[in-house]
Amino acid sequence: MKTKAIVFAGPFQIEIKDFELRELREGEVLVKTIYTGVSPGTELRVLSGKQVGGEFPLIPGYENVGKIVKVGKGVKDLKEGMIVFSSGTRFTGPYNRVWGGQVEYSIVGEEEVIIVPEDLDPLYAVFTKTCAIALHGVKRARVSSKDKVAIVGQGLIGHLALQMSKINGAYVIAIDVVEERLKNSILAGADYGINAKEKDVYEEVMKITNGGVDVAIDVTGVASTVNNTANLIRPRPYVSKSSQDPDPPVGRLLILGSYTDPICFNYHPTLFDHEIDIIVSRDCTYFDLLEAIDLIRNKKVNFNAIDFETFDFLECGERISKINE
Repeated sequence: MKTKAIVFAGPFQIEIKDFELRELREGEVLVKTIYTGVSPGTELRVLSGKQVGGEFPLIPGYENVGKIVKVGKGVKDLKEGMIVFSSGTRFTGPYNRVWGGQVEYSIVGEEEVIIVPEDLDPLYAVFTKTCAIALHGVKRARVSSKDKVAIVGQGLIGHLALQMSKINGAYVIAIDVVEERLKNSILAGADYGINAKEKDVYEEVMKITNGGVDVAIDVTGVASTVNNTANLIRPRPYVSKSSQDPDPPVGRLLILGSYTDPICFNYHPTLFDHEIDIIVSRDCTYFDLLEAIDLIRNKKVNFNAIDFETFDFLECGERISKINE
């Protein structure tokens, strides 16, 4: 049988193509797509040719929710008719795979899918991966109710990092240059919003926190902003004989975005004076996906505060090409 797919044929060239699917192998299932997510930052990076390992022509997409229509030999826990989430497909025919989620039919291994609960709308389940990526980063940064957190960049992942931080009880400052994003951040529970076009971010954060945050999260994807984000962290105090705390806590910088250019820091004052931990978050784990879909199911994620829309698969190429317009 044939499947349709979104194909990035070259830089900023989007086509819809058909190709023949192979037969299922042992342990695999065939899934007919219900929703496939378009993550703007990632999609544009892949489309521009800046994605590491992204050789054209390729099939993009890492958020796919669909119904199992066929089960291969050896599959134990999955049945036809089940709704499942996966990060992509194993087979993309004559095209390269990055990560192959934007297809009409996907071939997925049993161990690669997350079963979508029957009481969860598949539309919201498509956010499982992006929630898990944000969750993974927030866990790596050890965000807790004791922390003041600044999140620079309120695109989808940054916004979800805000929601995951609030679930953990943190005080959160949202920072962006788009006022509409900041309005959604406040709606999602941010304690304060700063428009970087209108105010000096460093001065505002110092004033709000009386000296800096415990955790700063950069989700901009712009390498030149990361050093400034690190400077939002309170300096670790020096310890003397009379110090009340012989081991004061360390501020943490979480690099959660995806960056195509080198990231550079000023050793003094950014690194030396602040004595921070620098944490890089890479994707997510299978268990993060399970935790994320449970949070979504239990309505811990506020989708009223997320700016998204749905459209027909055949419109996908046109819509992706207009993301930055």
